[in-house]
Amino acid sequence: MGLFLRLGSQQSFHREFTMLLKIFSKLLPTLRSREVRLVGFGLAATVALSAAPVQAQVEFAPAQTFSVETTPRALAIGDINGDGDLDLVTANIGNNTLSALLGGGDGTFAAARNFAAAGGTCAVATGDFDGDGDLDLAAANRFADNISVLSGNGNGTFGAARNYLVDGSFPTGVAAGDLDGDGDLDLVSANRYSANISLFKNNGNGTFGIPRSLPLPAGPAEVIFADIDEDGDPDLVVANIFSASVSVLLNDGKGTFAAARNFAAAGGTSGVVVGDFNGDGDLDMAATSRIADKVSVMLGDGTGSFGPAQNFVVGDYPVAIAMGDLDKDGDLDLITSNRRPASNVEVLINNGSANFSATQIFPAGGEGATYIGVGDLDEDGDLDVAVANGTASNVGVLLNTGDGTAAPSIESIAPRSGSVGTEVTITGTGFTGATAVTFGGVSAEFTVVSGTQITAIVPAGAASGPIAVTTPAGTNTSTRRFRITS
Repeated sequence: MGLFLRLGSQQSFHREFTMLLKIFSKLLPTLRSREVRLVGFGLAATVALSAAPVQAQVEFAPAQTFSVETTPRALAIGDINGDGDLDLVTANIGNNTLSALLGGGDGTFAAARNFAAAGGTCAVATGDFDGDGDLDLAAANRFADNISVLSGNGNGTFGAARNYLVDGSFPTGVAAGDLDGDGDLDLVSANRYSANISLFKNNGNGTFGIPRSLPLPAGPAEVIFADIDEDGDPDLVVANIFSASVSVLLNDGKGTFAAARNFAAAGGTSGVVVGDFNGDGDLDMAATSRIADKVSVMLGDGTGSFGPAQNFVVGDYPVAIAMGDLDKDGDLDLITSNRRPASNVEVLINNGSANFSATQIFPAGGEGATYIGVGDLDEDGDLDVAVANGTASNVGVLLNTGDGTAAPSIESIAPRSGSVGTEVTITGTGFTGATAVTFGGVSAEFTVVSGTQITAIVPAGAASGPIAVTTPAGTNTSTRRFRITS
């Protein structure tokens, strides 16, 4: 699902903004230890200790499954009936339909309601295209070479599809965003066989004009919106499956785009997400590569450029990728849907610096895990997972059962020695909610500056020894001693 909110645009957009804020609060809960676009922690250099960071873990209940029409290839998450609960929509290539599943707010979903699209329905996006306050649907139809737009009635049902031919062939991705800053949501399709994308301008009433196309490397598979260069305009990011690359097209704010900048990923690049993975305030990219069985992470500099890909090995045939703070430690994690042979989802846990070496695997609830999305489906404050299982013709819903608390880990202290009354800075992870700090077993006064930093005062009566930090999730002790001086 592509979404871009252009703050401060025309009044006609204010109603959509209010509605989407409610949905956004469930799709991406507020990060605990930094804002979504935090600019640096500003920590002073300290002495590194040898203790390895304690990685937070994610726990999911076994997948619940909900039947949809034949061979779902993609899904979107949004409140399509306006009741405040997140719903699901799948794009079903097997019989050219969209299935809508209304959520109960508890992680369960009503039986699917099905709506006709066109030949080869393989991608879906949501947005209020006609400005009536209800979410509408846009679907990419790879065999019909068109985009279907279905107007929402506000109750989880949709009108008949209106179809718009793409300026290309084999569209496999679709996204919605305000390309030209006029307050209306426009559409973009990724056309795999014609090596281009089609841009559809909204006429302001939910209808769309003749598209214009922009060239790309071979095999555009998925397209999303993101403000890559931080100028307030939505840019475009495209995963190219045949050329093992990700393309970035910068917007001038009026819907005119610069030539694509292309960044190498791994083989078979089929999905991409954008987020601040290393906490420097700039947007980064993560792309899944189904042929190479890898996730490629590229760090951005805020100008539209990215560093070389760092590749992380995942399971067999990862076809889609999503992101969110799944373990609630303040960092954006990644999750892939791995289609074969076991059909599972794989969580890549972020250590806070865009290192995703720790992974966890969970069964997807059916064969053919093809697409994945995240949102707070049971409204308990944790991000849950929905995965479209193409072979099984169902959606697997994995509810997050973790307590959202990472065990603390002390990584460094400064200074390493001092007398009673000295202020000591303790740096690490998982410090939110700390209940005690001790020096050689003696309790100290302390202040939790953030989830990654504590300042503590050396207490009277303390002897040289390790420093320990205790939170509701456990206690971690430094591997080296703090030396008390006279």
